[in-house]
Amino acid sequence: MNIGNRVRQLRRAKNMKIAELAEAIGVDAANISRLETGKQKQFTEQTLSRLADCLGVDIAELFTSDSKGNTVCKHSDMRKDSANVKDLFRIEILDVSASAG
Repeated sequence: MNIGNRVRQLRRAKNMKIAELAEAIGVDAANISRLETGKQKQFTEQTLSRLADCLGVDIAELFTSDSKGNTVCKHSDMRKDSANVKDLFRIEILDVSASAG
């Protein structure tokens, strides 16, 4: 899923119109429309941050449809009791591709 489709999915889940989202993050509604249709692919980090905040997700979740369900290890021999758990933390994994021309 690309970022445009993901933004559309998240926006619709919040019952927001394009104009409402655009106003909330301080951009033109046409920019959101172009993002959702894949015609605009360049947004600043600040805009992406405001977009993620408004949609209630982390920036990384704009790029994947599997928000917090990214599974790195499905099975583990570690016992379920918390005494064996020392430090656990989430690692964000992004799959990024870029054009050379």
